[in-house]
Amino acid sequence: MNNTTNRLESISVAFRQLDNQFRKKVCKECAWSEATYYRKRKLAGRLSPAEITTMLNITQQLISHLNKTISK
Repeated sequence: MNNTTNRLESISVAFRQLDNQFRKKVCKECAWSEATYYRKRKLAGRLSPAEITTMLNITQQLISHLNKTISK
């Protein structure tokens, strides 16, 4: 495997992991179960301002991590 293929694989893996990482961080920060996460995900408009802020902060953290991962 050459360096380009390895880089492609690492970027692909990073993207696949984002959803899982986001869900786990939101559940931890908001003290939710996975069932609560999926229920709230389906019901638009049922989030408090604090929950929205928490999710935006988590998103920024994950994007920063992703940028570091793909720029290696």
